[in-house]
Amino acid sequence: MITRHIGNCQLCEGDFKLHNAMMVHHGYKRPGEGYIVGDCPGVNHAPYERSCDLIKVYRDKEKAHLVDEEGYLRKLQAGEVAQLWVAKQPYNRANRDLTESITAGDSRWRYAHQLAISKTESGIRHTKHVIERFNHRISEWYPKAYRTVEEFEAVASGVKAEKKAVKDAARAEREAKKQATRDKQAALEAKRQGLKDAFASELLSLAALPKSEDRARMTFSFLDRFMARKHGAINWLGVGGLRPRPDTQLDEAGIELGLAVREPSGSVHWLR
Repeated sequence: MITRHIGNCQLCEGDFKLHNAMMVHHGYKRPGEGYIVGDCPGVNHAPYERSCDLIKVYRDKEKAHLVDEEGYLRKLQAGEVAQLWVAKQPYNRANRDLTESITAGDSRWRYAHQLAISKTESGIRHTKHVIERFNHRISEWYPKAYRTVEEFEAVASGVKAEKKAVKDAARAEREAKKQATRDKQAALEAKRQGLKDAFASELLSLAALPKSEDRARMTFSFLDRFMARKHGAINWLGVGGLRPRPDTQLDEAGIELGLAVREPSGSVHWLR
């Protein structure tokens, strides 16, 4: 008989097909030995759409387990536990699953005792969480209609499409931000290049003027404005990705254009 309906497992909360209105095998492994291992306890029970009785059974088991855990923790904290189980020594791959008991006289006792307390406290928190989840499932229960395979697949496809849409939107937003950054960087580079071109053009214009006091005055005015922008746009003569000092580049340009000379000492003198 073809299974046409889907149900929600009372215990693991997974959605699986139904056979004769009961949950089919799920939660198992196939170790390759011809049989399955580890069925979910919800197998062959009614789905959550029809009952929450199995949840109540396991909720009560968890409550009893919680009482045992809390009692054991009190004994650990009061020092009433005289024996603990630890990994067998010396530890190696051959005996990694073997354990041995130790008592308070063992050098490993203090660490093992603290570890036992920590693990028990963690187990208590987990058990309380499971009970809380079971209580919620029970309080929220009411009879529901079975879902057909087609309905389930349609919902799953819708959820998948919705997730894809969210993912695509996030990707588009990231790309838009990256593009905005690239545009900003391009605009900044264009501004810097414009400033470089303007300085270069002005320097060439100064070099084309005959030597005079006016040219010297304009040259030093240019130098003042150039150096004031040193921390903004001034890798204006950078070559091959190198970034030498801007004033050094400017000195070399001034010498090449006849606006400055290099003294025997190596210093650069701009002509007045």
